Amino acid sequence: MKIASIDIGSNTVLLLIAEVNGSEIIPIINEYRIPRISSGLSKIGIISEESITKLFEVLTEYKSIINEHNCDKIIVNGTQALRIAGNSKQILDDIKSQFNFDLNIISGETEALYSFKGALSSFTGSSNYIMIDIGGASTEIVFGNRNEIFFKKSFPIGVVVSKEKYLLTNPPTDREITNYKKELNKIFNELTEIDFQNSQIIAVAGTPTTLAALKLGMEEYSESKIEQSIITETDLNYFINKFKKLSYLDIKYHYSPIIVGREDVILAGTIILEYLMNLFKSDKLYVSGRGLRYGALIE
Repeated sequence: MKIASIDIGSNTVLLLIAEVNGSEIIPIINEYRIPRISSGLSKIGIISEESITKLFEVLTEYKSIINEHNCDKIIVNGTQALRIAGNSKQILDDIKSQFNFDLNIISGETEALYSFKGALSSFTGSSNYIMIDIGGASTEIVFGNRNEIFFKKSFPIGVVVSKEKYLLTNPPTDREITNYKKELNKIFNELTEIDFQNSQIIAVAGTPTTLAALKLGMEEYSESKIEQSIITETDLNYFINKFKKLSYLDIKYHYSPIIVGREDVILAGTIILEYLMNLFKSDKLYVSGRGLRYGALIE
Protein backbone atom coordinates (compact mmCIF):
# COMPACT_ATOMS: atom_id res chain seq x y z
CA MET A 1 0.00 0.00 0.00
CA LYS A 2 1.27 3.47 -0.89
CA ILE A 3 0.69 5.95 1.93
CA ALA A 4 1.38 9.68 2.24
CA SER A 5 2.19 11.01 5.71
CA ILE A 6 2.24 14.77 6.34
CA ASP A 7 3.63 16.23 9.56
CA ILE A 8 2.50 19.83 10.13
CA GLY A 9 5.02 21.02 12.69
CA SER A 10 5.48 24.40 14.31
CA ASN A 11 8.43 25.22 12.05
CA THR A 12 8.44 22.69 9.22
CA VAL A 13 5.87 20.78 7.19
CA LEU A 14 7.15 17.37 6.10
CA LEU A 15 5.85 14.93 3.50
CA LEU A 16 6.70 11.24 3.30
CA ILE A 17 5.31 8.99 0.59
CA ALA A 18 6.19 5.36 1.20
CA GLU A 19 5.30 1.86 0.16
CA VAL A 20 4.20 0.04 3.30
CA ASN A 21 4.36 -3.75 3.35
CA GLY A 22 3.45 -5.00 6.80
CA SER A 23 6.09 -3.49 9.11
CA GLU A 24 8.40 -2.58 6.23
CA ILE A 25 8.49 1.07 5.15
CA ILE A 26 10.11 1.84 1.78
CA PRO A 27 10.44 5.62 1.33
CA ILE A 28 9.64 6.96 -2.14
CA ILE A 29 9.40 10.71 -1.57
CA ASN A 30 10.67 12.89 1.28
CA GLU A 31 9.99 16.62 1.14
CA TYR A 32 10.27 19.41 3.69
CA ARG A 33 9.27 23.06 3.68
CA ILE A 34 9.61 25.72 6.39
CA PRO A 35 6.46 27.89 6.60
CA ARG A 36 7.02 28.38 10.37
CA ILE A 37 3.37 28.52 11.38
CA SER A 38 4.33 29.21 15.02
CA SER A 39 5.88 32.58 14.12
CA GLY A 40 4.47 35.12 16.59
CA LEU A 41 2.14 32.53 18.13
CA SER A 42 3.55 32.94 21.64
CA LYS A 43 2.68 36.66 21.50
CA ILE A 44 -0.66 36.80 19.67
CA GLY A 45 -2.13 33.39 20.57
CA ILE A 46 -3.21 32.52 17.02
CA ILE A 47 -1.55 31.37 13.81
CA SER A 48 -1.24 34.49 11.67
CA GLU A 49 -2.88 34.94 8.26
CA GLU A 50 0.58 35.16 6.71
CA SER A 51 1.56 31.81 8.24
CA ILE A 52 -1.71 30.21 7.14
CA THR A 53 -1.09 31.39 3.58
CA LYS A 54 2.40 29.86 3.62
CA LEU A 55 1.02 26.61 5.07
CA PHE A 56 -1.66 26.36 2.40
CA GLU A 57 0.90 26.99 -0.33
CA VAL A 58 2.89 24.02 0.97
CA LEU A 59 -0.20 21.81 1.23
CA THR A 60 -1.19 22.73 -2.34
CA GLU A 61 2.24 21.60 -3.53
CA TYR A 62 2.09 18.43 -1.45
CA LYS A 63 -1.38 17.51 -2.68
CA SER A 64 -0.11 17.72 -6.25
CA ILE A 65 2.80 15.40 -5.41
CA ILE A 66 0.46 12.97 -3.62
CA ASN A 67 -1.88 12.91 -6.61
CA GLU A 68 1.02 12.19 -8.96
CA HIS A 69 1.91 9.13 -6.90
CA ASN A 70 -1.65 7.80 -6.62
CA CYS A 71 -1.50 7.24 -2.87
CA ASP A 72 -3.98 4.82 -1.32
CA LYS A 73 -4.13 6.67 1.99
CA ILE A 74 -3.20 10.11 3.34
CA ILE A 75 -2.35 10.75 6.99
CA VAL A 76 -2.03 14.35 8.21
CA ASN A 77 -0.92 15.17 11.76
CA GLY A 78 -0.56 18.56 13.45
CA THR A 79 1.51 19.26 16.54
CA GLN A 80 2.19 21.94 19.18
CA ALA A 81 1.37 25.12 17.23
CA LEU A 82 -2.02 23.71 16.26
CA ARG A 83 -2.56 22.35 19.79
CA ILE A 84 -2.29 25.79 21.37
CA ALA A 85 -3.47 28.23 18.65
CA GLY A 86 -6.84 29.88 19.20
CA ASN A 87 -7.79 29.48 15.52
CA SER A 88 -6.87 25.80 15.10
CA LYS A 89 -10.48 24.68 14.56
CA GLN A 90 -10.93 27.12 11.69
CA ILE A 91 -7.64 26.00 10.10
CA LEU A 92 -8.67 22.35 10.46
CA ASP A 93 -12.01 23.07 8.78
CA ASP A 94 -10.37 25.07 5.97
CA ILE A 95 -7.85 22.29 5.29
CA LYS A 96 -10.69 19.79 5.03
CA SER A 97 -12.66 22.11 2.72
CA GLN A 98 -9.76 23.04 0.44
CA PHE A 99 -7.70 19.84 0.34
CA ASN A 100 -10.04 17.14 1.69
CA PHE A 101 -7.33 16.25 4.25
CA ASP A 102 -8.48 14.97 7.64
CA LEU A 103 -6.06 16.79 9.92
CA ASN A 104 -5.44 15.10 13.27
CA ILE A 105 -4.18 17.50 15.94
CA ILE A 106 -2.38 14.97 18.10
CA SER A 107 -1.46 15.25 21.77
CA GLY A 108 2.11 15.84 22.91
CA GLU A 109 2.36 12.28 24.22
CA THR A 110 1.13 10.86 20.91
CA GLU A 111 3.61 13.04 19.06
CA ALA A 112 6.39 11.73 21.28
CA LEU A 113 5.32 8.11 20.73
CA TYR A 114 5.10 8.50 16.93
CA SER A 115 8.53 10.14 16.79
CA PHE A 116 10.02 7.38 18.94
CA LYS A 117 8.59 4.62 16.76
CA GLY A 118 9.71 6.41 13.63
CA ALA A 119 13.25 6.86 14.92
CA LEU A 120 13.55 3.23 16.01
CA SER A 121 12.43 1.99 12.59
CA SER A 122 15.98 2.23 11.20
CA PHE A 123 17.73 0.79 14.28
CA THR A 124 17.97 -2.95 14.90
CA GLY A 125 19.30 -3.17 18.46
CA SER A 126 17.35 -4.16 21.54
CA SER A 127 18.91 -1.46 23.73
CA ASN A 128 17.13 1.20 25.71
CA TYR A 129 16.89 4.42 23.72
CA ILE A 130 16.31 8.08 24.53
CA MET A 131 14.61 9.90 21.67
CA ILE A 132 14.94 13.70 21.43
CA ASP A 133 12.63 15.55 19.03
CA ILE A 134 13.24 19.31 19.06
CA GLY A 135 10.45 21.09 17.19
CA GLY A 136 9.51 24.70 16.70
CA ALA A 137 7.28 25.04 19.77
CA SER A 138 7.86 21.83 21.75
CA THR A 139 10.46 19.19 22.50
CA GLU A 140 9.49 15.55 22.92
CA ILE A 141 11.51 13.13 25.04
CA VAL A 142 10.85 9.38 25.07
CA PHE A 143 12.79 6.77 27.03
CA GLY A 144 12.18 3.11 26.30
CA ASN A 145 12.82 0.18 24.02
CA ARG A 146 10.92 -1.85 21.43
CA ASN A 147 8.84 -3.54 24.10
CA GLU A 148 8.21 -0.88 26.70
CA ILE A 149 8.02 2.90 27.15
CA PHE A 150 9.38 4.05 30.52
CA PHE A 151 8.85 7.78 30.06
CA LYS A 152 7.40 10.08 27.42
CA LYS A 153 6.57 13.76 27.56
CA SER A 154 6.22 16.85 25.40
CA PHE A 155 7.92 19.92 26.88
CA PRO A 156 6.70 23.41 25.87
CA ILE A 157 10.00 24.66 24.42
CA GLY A 158 11.22 24.60 20.83
CA VAL A 159 13.52 26.52 18.53
CA VAL A 160 11.04 29.18 17.40
CA VAL A 161 9.72 29.78 20.93
CA SER A 162 13.31 29.95 22.20
CA LYS A 163 14.27 32.56 19.63
CA GLU A 164 11.17 34.68 20.23
CA LYS A 165 11.27 34.54 24.05
CA TYR A 166 14.90 34.18 25.10
CA LEU A 167 17.47 34.73 22.33
CA LEU A 168 16.20 38.13 21.26
CA THR A 169 19.37 39.81 19.99
CA ASN A 170 20.96 39.05 16.62
CA PRO A 171 23.36 37.48 17.48
CA PRO A 172 22.31 36.69 21.07
CA THR A 173 24.25 38.20 23.96
CA ASP A 174 26.13 36.00 26.44
CA ARG A 175 23.61 37.07 29.08
CA GLU A 176 20.69 35.93 26.93
CA ILE A 177 22.35 32.55 26.38
CA THR A 178 23.04 32.16 30.11
CA ASN A 179 19.44 33.04 31.02
CA TYR A 180 18.19 30.69 28.31
CA LYS A 181 20.14 27.79 29.81
CA LYS A 182 18.65 28.62 33.22
CA GLU A 183 15.17 28.35 31.67
CA LEU A 184 16.09 24.97 30.17
CA ASN A 185 17.06 23.85 33.68
CA LYS A 186 13.57 24.71 34.90
CA ILE A 187 11.73 23.23 31.92
CA PHE A 188 13.56 19.89 31.89
CA ASN A 189 14.07 19.61 35.65
CA GLU A 190 12.03 16.42 36.10
CA LEU A 191 14.41 14.54 33.78
CA THR A 192 17.11 14.76 36.46
CA GLU A 193 15.10 12.29 38.56
CA ILE A 194 15.21 9.51 35.94
CA ASP A 195 17.99 6.94 35.57
CA PHE A 196 18.94 6.97 31.88
CA GLN A 197 22.10 4.90 32.21
CA ASN A 198 23.13 2.49 29.44
CA SER A 199 20.87 4.15 26.88
CA GLN A 200 21.60 5.27 23.35
CA ILE A 201 20.37 8.70 22.28
CA ILE A 202 18.60 9.21 18.97
CA ALA A 203 17.86 12.79 17.92
CA VAL A 204 15.31 13.51 15.20
CA ALA A 205 13.98 16.66 13.49
CA GLY A 206 15.64 19.68 11.90
CA THR A 207 18.31 20.63 14.42
CA PRO A 208 20.28 17.35 14.50
CA THR A 209 19.75 16.54 10.82
CA THR A 210 21.00 20.01 9.83
CA LEU A 211 24.03 19.72 12.11
CA ALA A 212 24.81 16.26 10.74
CA ALA A 213 24.57 17.58 7.17
CA LEU A 214 26.93 20.44 8.02
CA LYS A 215 29.37 18.06 9.73
CA LEU A 216 29.36 15.83 6.65
CA GLY A 217 29.90 18.82 4.36
CA MET A 218 26.76 18.23 2.33
CA GLU A 219 25.77 20.62 -0.43
CA GLU A 220 22.42 18.87 -0.80
CA TYR A 221 20.52 17.11 1.97
CA SER A 222 20.51 13.30 1.79
CA GLU A 223 18.43 11.39 4.32
CA SER A 224 20.23 8.12 3.59
CA LYS A 225 23.62 9.66 4.47
CA ILE A 226 22.21 11.35 7.59
CA GLU A 227 20.55 8.24 8.99
CA GLN A 228 22.45 6.83 11.99
CA SER A 229 25.25 9.38 11.63
CA ILE A 230 26.87 10.50 14.88
CA ILE A 231 27.13 13.91 16.53
CA THR A 232 29.49 14.24 19.49
CA GLU A 233 29.62 16.64 22.40
CA THR A 234 32.69 18.16 20.73
CA ASP A 235 30.67 18.77 17.54
CA LEU A 236 27.94 20.59 19.48
CA ASN A 237 30.46 22.76 21.32
CA TYR A 238 32.07 23.63 18.00
CA PHE A 239 28.79 24.64 16.36
CA ILE A 240 27.57 26.65 19.36
CA ASN A 241 30.82 28.61 19.48
CA LYS A 242 30.50 29.34 15.76
CA PHE A 243 26.81 30.21 15.65
CA LYS A 244 26.71 32.45 18.72
CA LYS A 245 29.23 34.84 17.15
CA LEU A 246 27.41 35.22 13.84
CA SER A 247 24.34 37.16 12.76
CA TYR A 248 21.54 35.24 11.05
CA LEU A 249 22.68 36.65 7.71
CA ASP A 250 26.26 35.49 8.34
CA ILE A 251 25.10 32.00 9.35
CA LYS A 252 23.09 31.80 6.14
CA TYR A 253 26.06 33.04 4.12
CA HIS A 254 28.58 30.61 5.62
CA TYR A 255 26.38 27.50 5.82
CA SER A 256 24.10 27.70 2.77
CA PRO A 257 22.31 25.91 1.25
CA ILE A 258 21.77 23.37 4.07
CA ILE A 259 21.02 25.99 6.73
CA VAL A 260 18.55 28.11 4.75
CA GLY A 261 15.31 28.59 6.69
CA ARG A 262 16.93 27.65 10.00
CA GLU A 263 19.64 30.30 10.23
CA ASP A 264 17.85 32.19 13.03
CA VAL A 265 16.90 29.16 15.13
CA ILE A 266 19.80 26.73 14.70
CA LEU A 267 21.67 28.10 17.72
CA ALA A 268 18.63 27.67 19.99
CA GLY A 269 18.20 24.06 18.88
CA THR A 270 21.89 23.25 19.23
CA ILE A 271 21.91 24.61 22.79
CA ILE A 272 18.89 22.43 23.68
CA LEU A 273 20.63 19.40 22.15
CA GLU A 274 23.85 20.07 24.06
CA TYR A 275 21.92 20.65 27.31
CA LEU A 276 20.06 17.33 26.97
CA MET A 277 23.18 15.39 25.99
CA ASN A 278 24.88 16.65 29.15
CA LEU A 279 21.80 15.88 31.25
CA PHE A 280 21.78 12.31 29.87
CA LYS A 281 25.53 12.05 30.59
CA SER A 282 26.41 11.02 27.06
CA ASP A 283 29.17 12.23 24.77
CA LYS A 284 27.47 11.28 21.50
CA LEU A 285 24.10 10.77 19.86
CA TYR A 286 22.74 9.16 16.72
CA VAL A 287 20.85 11.24 14.16
CA SER A 288 17.70 10.07 12.42
CA GLY A 289 15.58 11.71 9.75
CA ARG A 290 12.78 9.31 10.63
CA GLY A 291 10.43 11.05 13.01
CA LEU A 292 6.72 11.54 13.45
CA ARG A 293 5.71 10.97 9.82
CA TYR A 294 7.31 7.50 9.88
CA GLY A 295 5.84 6.67 13.25
CA ALA A 296 2.38 7.61 12.00
CA LEU A 297 2.75 5.01 9.23
CA ILE A 298 3.85 2.38 11.72
CA GLU A 299 0.79 3.09 13.89
